[in-house]
Amino acid sequence: MRVAPGALIDDGLLDVVIVEGMSARCLPAAVSELSSSAGTSRIGGCIVHRGATVFAESPSEVWIEADGEPVGKLPGTIDVLRGAVRLCGLP
Repeated sequence: MRVAPGALIDDGLLDVVIVEGMSARCLPAAVSELSSSAGTSRIGGCIVHRGATVFAESPSEVWIEADGEPVGKLPGTIDVLRGAVRLCGLP
């Protein structure tokens, strides 16, 4: 499933998908809709932001996940280190 269909592995930008105000029961349908619609910035409670630096905070406790793994809690800043990782098979 492509949760961020506009994401590119080599553009030096993070694609951040935020799901807001949605029950756990409605989440799968919203994510499915987002993954099937390339280039749409807001669908069914999902917002996509793109940037080289991302700062996020919340008044409540929110865990940060990277590639499905918990890496900490908000507040947090994430910076892209362009070219820091080489991947085989890419031009």
